[in-house]
Amino acid sequence: MSPEAAQGNYVITAWTEKGQQISYRFDIREYVLPKYEVTVGLPHSITILDEEAQMKICAKYTYGKPVLGSVRAEFCRRGFRYFWSSVVSQNDICKKYELTTDKNGCATQTVNLTAFSLDKNMYDDSFEVEAEMEEYGTGVILKGRGVTTFTSHIRTVTFENVPAAYKPGIPFEGKVITVGMNFKAFSHLGHLEDFLWTLEHFLWEIIRDTNK
Repeated sequence: MSPEAAQGNYVITAWTEKGQQISYRFDIREYVLPKYEVTVGLPHSITILDEEAQMKICAKYTYGKPVLGSVRAEFCRRGFRYFWSSVVSQNDICKKYELTTDKNGCATQTVNLTAFSLDKNMYDDSFEVEAEMEEYGTGVILKGRGVTTFTSHIRTVTFENVPAAYKPGIPFEGKVITVGMNFKAFSHLGHLEDFLWTLEHFLWEIIRDTNK
């Protein structure tokens, strides 16, 4: 078949030595490489206390089958940029990875966060991943991107059903709610006791200052 053959329906007909007719029908259509999508999975948020974070890069065809191939990924924390100036406060901190997808079409990497200056405030409060995947056999390359936030805010403490004012000698009663990352209730007794001890001393300082 000629490479320049027009698209359409074809019939090949042949006769055997006995005069029997044999026909075969087929179509010529433009070949379109299967489409697939690259996704980048990151934690909901990275905190200043974290030492590691996991990124997961996956590729699947539009019909769900996993894609096998090689992955190049760059994990970055960008230097803070002032909107009124083109000057960057710090250079971006980036680390590159070369990975291979598993049978499920995913490549997983644990990132060491100690090299990303988590205790410095000259960087954006986010992490970015730029990923590029090349499919085995076809050489088709597609890209994916992921972003997650960075925070030094570990827990939030709120009070419910507490008196409008505190009076010395009268028990201070109420409900203390602690919420950790991802808005999940935090109920670790040891940390709660530490907080209540701090609250008790804070109230004592108020009383002492008032009596001066």
